[in-house]
Amino acid sequence: MDISLKNQLVVAFMALGFIVAPLTVAATVTATVDVQISTNITISAATGMAFGDMTSGPLGGAVVMNADGVRVSTGSVELNSASVSSPATFAISGIPNSTYNVGLPTSVTLSDGGANRMMVTNFRSNPDASGQLNSSGVQSVTVGGTLNIGANQGFGDYSGTMAVVINYN
Repeated sequence: MDISLKNQLVVAFMALGFIVAPLTVAATVTATVDVQISTNITISAATGMAFGDMTSGPLGGAVVMNADGVRVSTGSVELNSASVSSPATFAISGIPNSTYNVGLPTSVTLSDGGANRMMVTNFRSNPDASGQLNSSGVQSVTVGGTLNIGANQGFGDYSGTMAVVINYN
């Protein structure tokens, strides 16, 4: 092989190396990072649940307080129609038009401050399991339940507390 051809090939390979070498250098790019801190969803109790006045007979029974405020009794429980009764009412606020879930208790024990107890079960809300805040970011939720009354339930004023949990979807 001729020396000048050899030199030409070496020069060609070197030139190729210089051309290819810049293609293997790392590249850098930037991207944005965004975050939105949202308003917390809040709940406050406007009114508690009130089953009203009633009497318990020898069979016991239940009083159902619907989320719409309708109250009915079963068994030997008699309602005093003149007494005030109502579902619990809660004020919800947060991001306008957002949807949320309603978490209700399984049961709540009521006590007369002594040895007598009653249980509230079958809680239900309006709206049901989820709701949507209006364009101002607010909504009202009502909650009802079933008060289970024993046979010849002890006289007195009974009370307890319940927890309602609200979470964004």
